[in-house]
Amino acid sequence: MNTIISIALLGFLYLLPIAQQPDYSKLKADAEKFYASGSYARANEVYSRIDKQSVPAAEKRWVEFRLADTSWRAQAASETADTTKFEQAQKDLEELIRTHEKDDERDLIWAEAHESLGDFFWTRRNQSNWGWGWPHYQQALDWWAGQRDIEQARARYLGIVFKAAEPRGWGDGYYYTYSGYYIPLVVLENALKISTRDSDRIHLHYLIAMTMRFQGGDAGVRLRVPEEFEAALKAGKRIDWYDDALFHYAHWMLTNGSTLQLEDGQWREEPNYVKALELFRRLTTEFTKGETRYYDQAVEQIKQLTQPTLSIAVSNIFLPGSELQFNLEARNLRRIDFALYKIDLTRDVRFTKNLDEDEGDGDVEGWIQKLRVAGRAPVKAWSKEIENSGEHKPYSEEVRIAGKLPLGAYLLEGRSGSVVARDLLLITDVALVLKSSATQALVYFADAVSGTPVPNANVTLWESYYERDRWHSRRVVKTTNSEGLAHFPLNNNGTSRNLYAAASSNAGSAGADRQAFAAGNAYGGGDGTDAWRIYAYTDRPAYRPKETVNWKFTARRFSNTGGYSTPANQVVEYQINSPRGTKVAEGTATLNTFGSAWGSLELGQELPLGEYQIQFWDQGRKNGIGGAKLFRLEEYKLPEFKVAVKTPVENGRKKAFRLGEKVEVNIQ
Repeated sequence: MNTIISIALLGFLYLLPIAQQPDYSKLKADAEKFYASGSYARANEVYSRIDKQSVPAAEKRWVEFRLADTSWRAQAASETADTTKFEQAQKDLEELIRTHEKDDERDLIWAEAHESLGDFFWTRRNQSNWGWGWPHYQQALDWWAGQRDIEQARARYLGIVFKAAEPRGWGDGYYYTYSGYYIPLVVLENALKISTRDSDRIHLHYLIAMTMRFQGGDAGVRLRVPEEFEAALKAGKRIDWYDDALFHYAHWMLTNGSTLQLEDGQWREEPNYVKALELFRRLTTEFTKGETRYYDQAVEQIKQLTQPTLSIAVSNIFLPGSELQFNLEARNLRRIDFALYKIDLTRDVRFTKNLDEDEGDGDVEGWIQKLRVAGRAPVKAWSKEIENSGEHKPYSEEVRIAGKLPLGAYLLEGRSGSVVARDLLLITDVALVLKSSATQALVYFADAVSGTPVPNANVTLWESYYERDRWHSRRVVKTTNSEGLAHFPLNNNGTSRNLYAAASSNAGSAGADRQAFAAGNAYGGGDGTDAWRIYAYTDRPAYRPKETVNWKFTARRFSNTGGYSTPANQVVEYQINSPRGTKVAEGTATLNTFGSAWGSLELGQELPLGEYQIQFWDQGRKNGIGGAKLFRLEEYKLPEFKVAVKTPVENGRKKAFRLGEKVEVNIQ
């Protein structure tokens, strides 16, 4: 009886492992269902239950691949800053590739591991490293291109291309080539050759057009850009990237346009404004505001293309007797009337107190537009006809003013209907220099050729400052001393001020027509506190793991009176961060009598490579007072070389040397 029980018990124990071992095929199928639905953590959990020792070698490699692949994908969906799983998954995937690197060993898992690493570097949140991701995608694409299962290879090849072109999680602002990276044209054209669905082909035409648009190339490539965009637009609004194609095609026509061959055989690009306008209008017609992110931009482009515009710019100040000229730019205009008005920069310039928001932010450059010329007779007036073909082409010319004008300041105005443009034309032999600190401004007025100071000249200083949520302005008038200098105390209100200074001389035959002006800024503490200035450095710029960083910093306080002080014995708090933004070290330092402090940092083997930053705060971390790039942690490998001593041969015999004689050494 005991024998029978023992035999039965042994049979039960023999069967027990088989009953406990789950069916691999079922586990794999369940895990792949989870994977297909994006439940990577569930898929990883199921694959981790498989006993890898009980499955064939090929399936074992598959399980190892899926464990690594689902591990990083599941971790990427979390908010944790822990990188341990990412680093381990990367290591495991690279090992799966390394063990089958020979051409005859590359299998499905080798290609899948490459694609997974491509996703790891390119589509993972907060990564988007194209330089590391694309080489892995390229390897996977090359492998699929050589497979015999045409349908599967086509689906996987196109899948990788479209995924690389439009990674998930980039947000609504992303468009292909937005980040400056693009898929090689040969890959896109190969994808176009193998695609069978119209939607895929249209998508590829868009990607090819965008690649050519961004990459540029010879005339043949530029000629194809409009063709590819036209092919991409055939499907109409039902395609997701239709508005992208319309907008970027319009921009291509606006900036590059049509490629034309000249009589000498050369090629030239000429913007096609009519076509660009047509495309922008299609976008605003076929889409309503809110349906496309490009709507407002397209409306603005239509406005710029169709509205009359005029711009005049005097690029320099002229010495007496010089030939006078200015730059003219116009669009959608046929005639422009020009006039020159004599002005006095010290009297006619005005800045409005309590400037409204629509009048600017105290910017001194707006004074030219506010000069009043109503009732004044121009010293010179003329008109210019502009050829207008109706194609919205911009007109540009360097215009020369006929004749000579006497010394003085002139307002140059161009007018065409309600469109007006202005600039200052200054003919002078004097110059003005404006310097400022937080509390005062200094004006120097001198002869522009000899540098001789101009005394007893009238100087006007306008100071615009921001106080109580509004811009205010004040005007101060002074006279230069015997050294051509005029000092102006500045208003202490506000933290920054815009300055405008103008001077005119009453001496000499030219009288008050010897004029000059300058604009500038002044900055102050505002709140009465002293700003910190910190200089941090290490004993060398780069280190290897396991080395010690010796670092030091020196601090100064800059007062709103313009001087520096040494913050001796003050406490400063600091924190050193890794390239990933994580804290490596922190502490407090008490500055010595020279305003300096120092410390050291042991670099462990586990620290990430890259650039380390240091941040500083005052005591209690109430205010940030500075920061700097402190050092770089880099891998280091000793250079490989060999030293070979070559003995010269003379008359068929090796030459003998005496001690101390030079020998030729070849270092490789």
